[in-house]
Amino acid sequence: WELYNTKSYPLIVPDFNKYPDLRKSSNRRINLIGNRSGGGVPTADEPLTSFMLSIEKRDEGYLLSYIDEGGNTQKHFCDSPFALEQLDPYFVYAGVFAARNVTVTFRDIRLRTYERRRMSEICLSGRERAPEENKASKSSVIKRDKAYLGLKEIYVSPDGSPGNSGASIDAPVNLQKALMGAWPGQVIKLLGGNYILKEGLTIPSYVSGREGCPIVLTSFSKKRPVIDFAGTGTGLMLLGSYWRLSGFDVKGSADGFTGLRCCGSHNRLKDIYTYGNGNTGLQVSAKGMRVPRSEWPSDVLIEGCVSFNNADSGLCDADGFGAKLTCGEGVVFSGCLSFDNADDGFDLYAKPEAGPIGDVRLENCIAYGNKNGFKLGGSYVKSNHSLVGCLSMRNRMYGITNNHSAKGSIISCIATENGRNLNLYGVKKGDYLVKNFVSYMADEDDIAPPLSEENFIWRNGRSTNGKGQSLEPDL
Repeated sequence: WELYNTKSYPLIVPDFNKYPDLRKSSNRRINLIGNRSGGGVPTADEPLTSFMLSIEKRDEGYLLSYIDEGGNTQKHFCDSPFALEQLDPYFVYAGVFAARNVTVTFRDIRLRTYERRRMSEICLSGRERAPEENKASKSSVIKRDKAYLGLKEIYVSPDGSPGNSGASIDAPVNLQKALMGAWPGQVIKLLGGNYILKEGLTIPSYVSGREGCPIVLTSFSKKRPVIDFAGTGTGLMLLGSYWRLSGFDVKGSADGFTGLRCCGSHNRLKDIYTYGNGNTGLQVSAKGMRVPRSEWPSDVLIEGCVSFNNADSGLCDADGFGAKLTCGEGVVFSGCLSFDNADDGFDLYAKPEAGPIGDVRLENCIAYGNKNGFKLGGSYVKSNHSLVGCLSMRNRMYGITNNHSAKGSIISCIATENGRNLNLYGVKKGDYLVKNFVSYMADEDDIAPPLSEENFIWRNGRSTNGKGQSLEPDL
């Protein structure tokens, strides 16, 4: 906490009367598939929802479908023929995956075999797909806007016009025009106020700075700029590299869409607030799961940023900060604050399909009032993330959890008043470094390595170390 204040990072005290209390609403009983609620506790004979699931293997991938209780069929095609062979190359497993907890009963399981059929034989929209529709489109040459090429600074305001020069505060352009026309070494200066955007905003990969000559997007007035997607826009996506972003807010992305997503490399984000978005507030990851590993975002610093009150409609996916699924090496969160988000404060989740993400470092960060404070991995995928000098408090489930990740380090951290302060399950001796860690007061005992002199672990209503010393309430 002292380091946090020494670096002059913004200290935010949340007003919980201003925003919905996600800590209560996320615990309600809901059923997203059948869209039913209420009633008694479901059983195998009287479940909340019954539906038929079908998985059909094709040469090009898998056709997935389910029939709900109303007889409606929902279909989705997964265009990866090896998607279900990552954990076991010899067997395909059909089942149900739940992000949290679920009780499932399977009945009437059948296996049918058919002659092989290619996707070109399937009728789409009442007609057979023409052979030429399967061909990839030719790439086009993108001509970059040269309107601002000779400017050192581009001035932007909420009511700026794309026809203005952008050369002075008296002739500002709009945000979209400035972002598309920026060149290495230029500074885009945002006037304070609300930038209402009903659609998403993307900084394409070809609009990039270069080493030693980044593009800067920053505020220069006392009134803080707010990029507001008004619940309909799909957020700000940074595909470009060598950018410096600072001093503004991002809020109001549509349900299921990240507020600010950094997909490019060598970027620096500082003093950014993300809140009220329909999914994670600020996330580092590639544009999609099919992006090759060589193009995953790397060398990204998130410094002194704040993310709070982000929630998707299901209240199960929106984190404060995320570096997950498809992010490369060199991602660092320093002095960041995450509170009152629907899911995790900081999420470093990974999937077997994509493999391990780069090792992420979190230093001097704070998480409180989330479902989990710090989630350091997932799905038994091995990465070696580090948590240094961080504080996790009053999170509903876990303060710090490895989420089945086998390696990592937790150094000089504090966890207090969480559902469980420390949750390191499935960790073998020596695989996880825990040093100078303090756990105090929790609803459940820690799942942690054996006691040592340098760590205080919460068990049986006491915080004790390997010497038998305990922390008292008056300390």
